[in-house]
Amino acid sequence: MALCCIALPPPLVCLAATGTRCLLFVFPLFPQTITNQQQHKGSKFKDHSKPLQGNNDFLVLTQPDAIVNIHKQFLQAGADFVETNTFSSTTIAQADYATEHLVTELNVQAAKLARRACDEVEAEGLGRKYVAGSMGPTNRTLSISPSVEQPELRNITFEELVAAYSEQARGLMTGGVDVLLIETIFDTANAKAALFAVEELFESGEFERRPIFISGTITDRSGRTLSGQTAEAFSISVSHGHPTALGLNCALGAADMRPYLEEIAKTTGQLCVCVLCVRGCLCAVCGCAMLCCAMLCYAVLWVFGWLERVFVAVSVPLLRVC
Repeated sequence: MALCCIALPPPLVCLAATGTRCLLFVFPLFPQTITNQQQHKGSKFKDHSKPLQGNNDFLVLTQPDAIVNIHKQFLQAGADFVETNTFSSTTIAQADYATEHLVTELNVQAAKLARRACDEVEAEGLGRKYVAGSMGPTNRTLSISPSVEQPELRNITFEELVAAYSEQARGLMTGGVDVLLIETIFDTANAKAALFAVEELFESGEFERRPIFISGTITDRSGRTLSGQTAEAFSISVSHGHPTALGLNCALGAADMRPYLEEIAKTTGQLCVCVLCVRGCLCAVCGCAMLCCAMLCYAVLWVFGWLERVFVAVSVPLLRVC
């Protein structure tokens, strides 16, 4: 049965991201083992021309058992969904590492690993588990010039983004994801390219339709995305994609997210997604001190306030790059 035909019980709890927001920090669920260049490259890519450390999506090819382990620990802790380790698995983002030719393999493998983890945990009698295919924003933007001196300049086109997202979505669906998650949207034009690419694949008949989750990011207390949209404008701008769930990630921290989520909730009839990033006690790189217990307390308060509308997504990264 397709996910879109299932009545999802509120609130669903998703403890599930493993993507590029990853660097070592102490949390009891995770071993601190993937730390060096050799482990990132593995034996198959040991002679690759560029360093791969920091390309955490690549671990689905070089450290697959570690990725499955991470997924399983989330699921065994009570997660309903796991997110594929594909936040940067587009030809655009992977070009930094000269690995863009491996994008299809990255996405297919990541989806299969997440599905394998779900199947193994389901076999333990822990209920139905789902895979969300992560589609990140890429490192390019359609709305903002990369040069202060040339405001009209763009380093990417809509068509190039559509092609990149199409290849990613095709790989994720081939690998067996249940949901497509277009996330960390700082530029709505990029998100529109992703939605366009996904819709083209659905209309082609190549894949059955799957639910779409959309998660934006408010970059500061002005309440706007990086490309200048308010939460309300963002919500309306992506409504044509008919997302099953829509909301924001944790860029501002839990305390400051609520008014913007409320703004979105007033402009959409969709499930309101709040993605809370539980960073552990202290990030060794930037000194962030957002405690797990505090974030979860906010989540509990929100759930009691919006019980019928809130999808709580709690992300506990293995690695973190600040």
